[in-house]
Amino acid sequence: DRFNKEEAHMRRVLRDAIGFALALNRTLVLPRMLCYCDNIWKEMKHCRVGGAFGMTLPFDCPADHILQLVNWFGGRDGAVPKIDFREPGFLTDPRLAPEIRRSWSRVSLPPMSAEQARAALQKYETTRVLELSHAKDTFCGFEASDEGNAYAGLVNHLVPYSRHFCMEDGLKVGPGGIPYYSPCCHGAPGRHFPCKFLIGGPPVYANAKDRPPFCVPTPDQTLAVREEQVPADYPDLSANPRSRQFHKVVDEFRSGLKRGG
Repeated sequence: DRFNKEEAHMRRVLRDAIGFALALNRTLVLPRMLCYCDNIWKEMKHCRVGGAFGMTLPFDCPADHILQLVNWFGGRDGAVPKIDFREPGFLTDPRLAPEIRRSWSRVSLPPMSAEQARAALQKYETTRVLELSHAKDTFCGFEASDEGNAYAGLVNHLVPYSRHFCMEDGLKVGPGGIPYYSPCCHGAPGRHFPCKFLIGGPPVYANAKDRPPFCVPTPDQTLAVREEQVPADYPDLSANPRSRQFHKVVDEFRSGLKRGG
């Protein structure tokens, strides 16, 4: 249930962030994604794989735990439209160019359409990084039908994801219970592990004329854009040799501390 709540939020963020990236012709930096369950084909207990019951939850999701990653690279046959994107840790990577760090603005904005966003954010056109303090339920669609159709097709390929969680919580496993190595989700009563499934993806609002419920028209939304201070303490999510997590692991091994030993 916690995973589905995180999912419902994250996919709406992703849906609207894609809209703004397309409208403003910008590269999308994926939002941080948290996993409240591990990902494996077999049964889990307390959302953890056997042998890893001490694992801390939630953890930062590998992209393929939560996205149909092949579609972000054009699909298996290359037929899926592409969008320029970067991984969640891109902007916290110590290797990020200093000139990019110096050109970084964070803004809070109300729900707006593509044309409204272009007008409201024009002053940031040359800013290298434009961060939205929140993106969920903020994009109201495109005025141009061809842009809207392209956006809808892209979101429908990139945002939805199908996944199940095979659970043994509260069940007796082994003699007198569910047999070891039983299948997940489907099978004879008492001889399979039950599953929970991800909820469906959010609706896509591609046409600005058909405004979604969260888009309340105002006379001039340009005035409602508010600039905020960029936080200085974003966690380093990058997977590189200079990240804090890497050094934490290396230092443990240098000290003779072996994980799980």
